[in-house]
Amino acid sequence: ATQRRETLLLPANTTPNCFTLTRLLTTQTSAQRQKLFKKKYERMTKKLRNKRLFCNTLLGFVTFLAAAPSAVAPTALDSVADFQALCRVYNLHRAKETIELSLQIAGLSDEDEEMIKLNLSTATDTYFEHKDKDFDNEAAGTKTEATAAWKQSNFDKIKHTGTGAGLYRRLENKAEWARTNEQIRNLIDRRKLLLAKYKAAKAASESGLSAAADALTNAVFGPGKKAFDKGRFDQNGGAKRHKICGNDEAGTEETATGVAEALICICTGQDGVATAECDDTLTDQVQDSAIDQGDAATAAWHSIKGRCELLSGPKVLNAATIAALQETAGSRIGILNSGTTAANGRYTLGKANTNTCTGANANTQCVNYKKQLTGSKPGILWVNSLHDASSELTKAEAKAAEAHAIAAAIDELATQARTAYTASAHDIAKPIQVAQTIATTTSKVTNEADCNNHQTNTTYKSPCTWHQYENDTYKKFKLDPVKVAEQAIQAGTGTQIEKKEKCAGKFEPDCSKAPECKRKSETCKD
Repeated sequence: ATQRRETLLLPANTTPNCFTLTRLLTTQTSAQRQKLFKKKYERMTKKLRNKRLFCNTLLGFVTFLAAAPSAVAPTALDSVADFQALCRVYNLHRAKETIELSLQIAGLSDEDEEMIKLNLSTATDTYFEHKDKDFDNEAAGTKTEATAAWKQSNFDKIKHTGTGAGLYRRLENKAEWARTNEQIRNLIDRRKLLLAKYKAAKAASESGLSAAADALTNAVFGPGKKAFDKGRFDQNGGAKRHKICGNDEAGTEETATGVAEALICICTGQDGVATAECDDTLTDQVQDSAIDQGDAATAAWHSIKGRCELLSGPKVLNAATIAALQETAGSRIGILNSGTTAANGRYTLGKANTNTCTGANANTQCVNYKKQLTGSKPGILWVNSLHDASSELTKAEAKAAEAHAIAAAIDELATQARTAYTASAHDIAKPIQVAQTIATTTSKVTNEADCNNHQTNTTYKSPCTWHQYENDTYKKFKLDPVKVAEQAIQAGTGTQIEKKEKCAGKFEPDCSKAPECKRKSETCKD
């Protein structure tokens, strides 16, 4: 008893004796303890007549009674661990607008300005000046205005500013620009296809992000709810406290669908006010069978969420954060339940000694999820919502990565278009020189007399033919008419004469200014 002085609320200098203990039990203990002591006292007084023995027995009994936990005298913060776990789910919902994907998706325009300019720089005159006669069907005045506006717009797009060579000057060589323009137009068409895929991936990623945020809201207020639904606690038409908290051993299908309702079950009383089981400021009461309980629940929720908001929220909100908190909150089921009936199991949040969460006292101020976790096991709805949020974010991350890769491929197309244009401009400015071989005769065709001058086979020379059995020494070699014809065709080794056009590669207005040049078929010619 001396060691339990603080528990018994004895004055510091008081020595426990029969008198002080008796007075303590009759003035400072609960009604149940007084009743229990009275019965025990009556039994003891009948059996024990010796005063000394009576006092010693009484002292031992009171010491035991003070040390034993009371079923009706709750301890503050009994349910604080579950309270904080559920609060962190609420704080995920509060932070949903800060969800970030690991890869940010940049916006892409429908057309690439660089590729459009390069296309104009290599386009034909008919396209550049009047869009391949697209305006021919317009009325006369409209046609003139539309054509002029089109041409001026194109000039403005490729107009060179500053010093140095123009980045988008129009190419002059017809063959070169036709080839280059075809390459650039193919790249533009390729960009359109990739852009469609990019937009689809980007939209899917943004949709997943939005779905994840909605799932976090569902985890707090229940499926399809955007805010606290006080109607669930109303007398008229509501599920009311007993069903929401699960006052039956087997549980109910209405058991708290969101953490907001679960927090009300563990942090408010039914028969009386709560006694700070969740927080030292939370002493609300929400009843099952009383009017205006929707308003009472709303007031309690306002107090509860205010205390939740004092807890630190997530520093980074992503799929991994949500999945981790889902496991943490879900693993709290049954931790604070001290029930010992094995057949019943432990399926509660909040301090309890049974699955029957009536809210009548501290040990039934809980929420019972037995119905959700047994039988067909549909699962706790707010835990399912957390899983959905994590899953949606994971899919959003994958789509964001896909969009990011497509965007990189699209950016590369503009580089390829610029490379094609630069190569074409270089080839036009510095064309490959064309060499022409003009055959010139270096020796005359051999005649019959030339052949006759050769008298031995060792001096053979085409187109002469050696005739071994000829009796005339001067006719051993004779002219071969076939070889003569071949010699005439193949006569001479020839010399290379280079022919270079002076005007090739000139651009306007240089072409028109040069007297030796003339613009012909969109090309500068000698």
